[in-house]
Formats: sequence, C-alpha cells, structure tokens
Amino acid sequence: MSVAAGSRVLDLASSFGRPAVPLAKELPHVSISATDLSPASAPLVHKYAASQGVTNVIAQTVDAQDLTDFSSNSFAAVTCSYGFMFMPDLDKALQEANRILQPGGLLVATVWAEVEKCHNMQAFQGLAKALMGPKFSFTTPWPITDPHELQQHIQAANFEKVTCAEYSHNFQYPIDGFVRLLIGPHSQLKPMLDKLQAAGNNDIYQQAAQALKDVCATHGWLQRGAGVVHLNNTALLFTAVKT
Repeated sequence: MSVAAGSRVLDLASSFGRPAVPLAKELPHVSISATDLSPASAPLVHKYAASQGVTNVIAQTVDAQDLTDFSSNSFAAVTCSYGFMFMPDLDKALQEANRILQPGGLLVATVWAEVEKCHNMQAFQGLAKALMGPKFSFTTPWPITDPHELQQHIQAANFEKVTCAEYSHNFQYPIDGFVRLLIGPHSQLKPMLDKLQAAGNNDIYQQAAQALKDVCATHGWLQRGAGVVHLNNTALLFTAVKT
C-alpha cells in the first residue's frame, strides 16, 4: 500500500496488531492508529510493536461503528482485516470509515468467504455438531460472505472504485495448537464447553480435543504421523476509494 510520508492510517478491529504493526514497519514515516472494541487489544498491539522495533503505532480502544474520536477527512487509508463481518451495524462502520478518510483515501478490507470455502470454520462446525449432536443449529459468526452484497454495502457508504479479489490462505498448525485455537480460553466454543462441564461432564475438554482431531482426520486435513493439520481458507479482499 502506497501512502505519503506524514500521513495517517487507521486500522479497525486490530486485535493483537495485524495488519497495523506490519504496516507500520513497512511504512515507518506514516502514523498508524490501531483500534479495537476490546480493551485487551491495546496491550497486545504494544507488545507486538515492541517485538518488531516499531514505534509509529498508537493503540486505542475504539468502536469502529463510532469513530467520533477522529476528525473527518483526517486519514489517508483505513484497513480492516476480518473485522467488518463481526460488526452489528456494518453500514454505520462503513459510513464512519468514509467520514474520517480524506478525499481520495483508500479503504482496504478482508472478510472470510462462505463456510464451504473455509476449513477452519468447517472444523468449528464439525466439532460443535460432534459435541451437541447432528441436529445442532449452527450459524457462522459472520453474516456476509457474498461479495456482491458486501460491494453494495460499501457503495452505499459513498465509496467508489470498489474492487473484490478472492484469494486463499493455506495454514499449517501442529494439531495441539489447532486444538488450543478452537477450544482454548479465547475460543467461541468456550462458553458452550464450560456450560457442559458445569452440568457434570468433567471430561468435556478432552472429548472436544479428540472430536476435533477426528473431524480433521475425516476431512483429510490431519497427517496423524506428523501431527500437523493442513487447512485452506478462502477470503475476499476489497478495496474502495472515497471521492
């Protein structure tokens, strides 16, 4: 991404600092504001930035749907990596991004594609059904996977020159690391697992770990001898310009 020296870039839903910190390292003469709704994000961003020797990142607790902390027309670019799909009011978040961008400013955003193209989410789905039964009602945590629908939302927020490109992420995890990712302390399944444990199933976490390994093996993602999971997820990359 090409941004003039002295410009500002706003990263939404930064989590632990991606892409804010890598961008700051690539663009040392640009100021990056890393924002996230969770107060836990800022310390993680600062830790990541320090580990990379990056000093041009400012981490703030900010709701992407309410960017009143920032003046209109004050940023050269807005980035959002896998964040817009979790926002209750997507249109408001896009309108706010448009407001704080300078004329000609760039929006760059990624979202995951549908479940059928995301092995991570298929594993999540398979684990939930293995634990709760085949009739368990599963919905993805993101409502928009149709590129045409998201393009309409972006255009409705007064962006132009909207582009969309589909690309693949290939992941390799040690199986134990993948288990921690899906059923660890930050997993979306943790509340369900804790509830089952409180109801008397003291072995639920061990059962979940084995069920997840079985799901991966059934799909052919797990090399049991090597203990490695190979996953492919499809994502959508959007760009747009404020006129």
